[in-house]
Amino acid sequence: MYILLLIYIYILFYFIVASSALAKDDFFENDTRAELFQKTDYSVPSFKITINDDDYKKLFLKVQCEEDMDGRNYTRNDDCYTTPWVNLNDVMEKAFDYKLINKSHLMYNDLEIIKNKNITLSQFERIVTRYTDEPLEKFLSIHNLIKLPSDDKESYDYKVKKAKLTFELEGDVKEFSSVTFSIGGKSTRKFGKQGYNIKLDKKSDLYGRRQIRLRAESMDPSLLRDKLSYDICNALDLPTLSANYAKLYINGKYMGFYLMRDAFKANWVKQNFGDESSKNLYTCDKKYGNSTFFNCVNDDEDNRETDTEFKTFIQRLEKVKTRDELEEFFDTKTFIKWQVVKYLIAAWDHVNYRHNVFLYLYHDKTNGNNKWIPLLYDFDNTFGEYFTYDPSYSFYNYFSYNQEFNFKINGVKYNNTLFDILELNKKDNQEVKDLIREVMIKVFNPKLLFSHADKLRNFIDPYVKVDRTYDESNHLPGVFKRKIQYREDHFSYDDFLANSEYTPIYLNESAIKDTVIHGIKEWIIDRFRNSCRLNNINCSFGTEYLNRFSVERPDPIKYDYNYMKSGYKKCTSENPEMKVIDVTGNALGLEDHEWCFIKPMEESTESTCGEYNFKCCSSYNTNIEAVDSTGLWSIELGKWCIMKDKKKEKKCRGLSYPCCSNKTSKIILSDKDGDWALENNAWCLYTFEIKCWSENHEDLPCCGKFLYNCCKNTCKLVAIQDKIQLGIENGEYCSIPYSCFEKKEETKTKTTTITTTTTKKSSPTNNTRCAHAYEPCGGINYPNSPTCCETGYYCETKNKNYHQCYPITHYH
Repeated sequence: MYILLLIYIYILFYFIVASSALAKDDFFENDTRAELFQKTDYSVPSFKITINDDDYKKLFLKVQCEEDMDGRNYTRNDDCYTTPWVNLNDVMEKAFDYKLINKSHLMYNDLEIIKNKNITLSQFERIVTRYTDEPLEKFLSIHNLIKLPSDDKESYDYKVKKAKLTFELEGDVKEFSSVTFSIGGKSTRKFGKQGYNIKLDKKSDLYGRRQIRLRAESMDPSLLRDKLSYDICNALDLPTLSANYAKLYINGKYMGFYLMRDAFKANWVKQNFGDESSKNLYTCDKKYGNSTFFNCVNDDEDNRETDTEFKTFIQRLEKVKTRDELEEFFDTKTFIKWQVVKYLIAAWDHVNYRHNVFLYLYHDKTNGNNKWIPLLYDFDNTFGEYFTYDPSYSFYNYFSYNQEFNFKINGVKYNNTLFDILELNKKDNQEVKDLIREVMIKVFNPKLLFSHADKLRNFIDPYVKVDRTYDESNHLPGVFKRKIQYREDHFSYDDFLANSEYTPIYLNESAIKDTVIHGIKEWIIDRFRNSCRLNNINCSFGTEYLNRFSVERPDPIKYDYNYMKSGYKKCTSENPEMKVIDVTGNALGLEDHEWCFIKPMEESTESTCGEYNFKCCSSYNTNIEAVDSTGLWSIELGKWCIMKDKKKEKKCRGLSYPCCSNKTSKIILSDKDGDWALENNAWCLYTFEIKCWSENHEDLPCCGKFLYNCCKNTCKLVAIQDKIQLGIENGEYCSIPYSCFEKKEETKTKTTTITTTTTKKSSPTNNTRCAHAYEPCGGINYPNSPTCCETGYYCETKNKNYHQCYPITHYH
């Protein structure tokens, strides 16, 4: 019996060892990743967060308020009217300013309540119901009196400092009694599935890490891009983070499948550089300065006021002239290697002076020298995802297209000094070619990457299937019901299977202009073949994947439904239920787990407004809820109405509308006749600003595809570049305004306008700041948003309904 027991123990031990060996990822030769990531190769841990009821409720409050305070489908929710971001005294002042309540009609007792500056919800409701005929929920929802916080961290920073964490991994359970749990990410906060940060206290440790990031990877239908990129960088010994996958539960509720990664913090610095502190670690983002090199601050907030190292670093960069001088204090080898990897995987979102970059000041104890090392992270937009990056681009053409050799910020031209000194802008740089070959031999070739991608895909397949399967209530795990919906919120399991192979996905303009998401393997093999050809590299190490290797290229998946120019298919049910409003203002229903466009219901022809089957609004002072080619729309008594069009005599360009009289009026609609604004609730043709010509896109801004200025005094065509018609002024190309191509009888008038106006947009009088990164900057559905973007961003016209701030380096 004893012998049998020993045999059983031996077999069990052998099985455990063998299983552990199988789980280890053989993609890494010398695996220096933290123990947490070595343990979770091909094994999915669970993070189980427990928070109190109030904090749990607050987690969902913002998105619940988005739904309950939707002007088209409002529901009473007192929590939305009393949250910390709402000041009822300010709301009441707005009501007076908007003439929704006549302050002069208030009784003495009500005036005293307002003067006390501490109005309660019950007092507020009493005033609303006494002096208006609207219930509280309608009054606060349809008049835009309460502004919900935007998704950026500065506006809405959900954080719980005393959460509990249970970590489970194949029977191994670790308990942490006090962790900080918060919403994470930057631009991805707009999506329905949020990212989260977990921070352990200083005395705790989770297999070598205290800071964990869980990311939803909403923009990647394959869920492989971030993971593959981190693995490639780690295999090349580039200083970056590590990634695997994990499940998340909050108070027992399954929140879905996530990418798990670490962060550039003290644990990471200690493991990679042997430094016990993080005082030499710098986080970089364009919001920290206006340098064309790097814009960083010390990652330790306690050191920011006294830190002088970074300022000295920038001063040295501004003075350096030669590579030898640069190498004295900057790790040029790592920097160049990063550029090669960026080129191969198409990591377009890592421009040095912008974001997704850290710097570490390494102190070499052997010689006393200090050297700055660039650290990159966040690779979800890679392998040909978004914008029109072509795998046939050379190294030079890629960085030229991504505008990293030279660029404009606020109209001022800059050269990339680092690229100049290191000759990275040289078309035939042998150092770059040698590095490309080295990286392709070691890791970036189909023979290695296809095998690794297949293993990962097969491993995560069942988890992705659960994550992208709707439950009986049409909900996906962890996806909040947002007022604004994005295509990325609803990538399917079939999208995962297809895009992780050779199938590209095309999105309509409601996502991002000119959007294509290449298939993972499609990008790898095309980039590999073209890199071999363009750089005269002997790619015998991957001969089987060169021209003789052929695969069937499947037809792309196209999300380009466009019923009534909505970007969606038509709802087929007789009375579809409106579920959400999308980013362009469309009312959407849900059929077979796919969003569909709901055609506006036509009212009875009785008492209709002119030629339209909707009633006219009873007042011109009513709140404008929407604008389209039909006119202005509002809501009265819960129903849509059209504001009457006071048609004028022919006054402007032969049309039945006047020219706008105010230069600061905001353009909210563009069509074949020109740009339209509103003055005194009536349409007028805006003639102050010049628009530039571009094929089928007369409403593009004045900078054209390559940031050209508008021609002010010429209509003479001298060149055509990518369908942009160019003239020359002051020795530089300029984009010819489309007005030059209109009827001859209108030319004189418009030429006069061109010569007497400026291409500079006037700042809106009702805004005190420009929009932040990725925020709305105009469009029909955002008439009150700023029309300018903060430094380093431009206002992208995605469609007539929605404009958004994008990095200026991505204007393509």
